[in-house]
Amino acid sequence: MVGGRMNINWQRCVLNIRQFGMPLRTAAIKIGRNEQWMYRFANGSAKEPFFSDGLKPLDLHEQLCGPDKTRELLQ
Repeated sequence: MVGGRMNINWQRCVLNIRQFGMPLRTAAIKIGRNEQWMYRFANGSAKEPFFSDGLKPLDLHEQLCGPDKTRELLQ
């Protein structure tokens, strides 16, 4: 946590999802977003989603990668 804020490494979140075997296209469908949304986070051009948009990939990450790997996203 920095200055009372929780920072999440969204790029790492999306890349971990892909690394753990789920194509970004599949992940995007699963969370109700288009695949370009996921690719923008994967390539670093998007930095932070709206709060409600961020919950879905974070939940998916925890399902695929586990709670320990998800905690590593917090900076």
